[in-house]
Order: sequence, then C-alpha cells, then structure tokens
Amino acid sequence: LLAQKEDEKEQEQDNFDNPASQHFVVIMGSGSDSKGRYYRFFDPFAKTQDAGTSRQNRLYEQSDHSLSGKGAAMRSNFTVTEVRP
Repeated sequence: LLAQKEDEKEQEQDNFDNPASQHFVVIMGSGSDSKGRYYRFFDPFAKTQDAGTSRQNRLYEQSDHSLSGKGAAMRSNFTVTEVRP
C-alpha cells in the first residue's frame, strides 16, 4: 500500500497540518509508455469501480526516482510519500 500526498493547492483544509493525506492505493503492475516507466494502481477510494480499477491509474517514475501521477478520475496530481507493507 502507498500513502500519497495531494498537491498543496488541492489539499483539504482539515488535513493542512499533515501533508500526507493518507490516501492509500494498491500497486497492481508496471509498464512503460511514451511518458516513461509507470506503476498501475487500484484506488479503493474512487467513486466507481471503473475509476478505481482503470488502466489509466498510473504513477510515473520521475527523474529523482519519486513516483507521481493521476488516476482516471483524479483532478490533482499525487506524489507517493510513503510505502507500507
């Protein structure tokens, strides 16, 4: 499971003191495309099953080896802040 941080401009006011939003996703696979290497994820918090399991739910590996990206139904970008077993 991964804990993620939302872009600060989209962060909810009641979560302001803790930049890690505790938004968990589950890595389901990896691949690569024209944007680079990515990890597919399922988002159990998504409003619909289709959005939560979309093939477009991808976290891309950045040049500093961090992971960030968007899900099919997400408006803001997410960056991985923590990996939990």
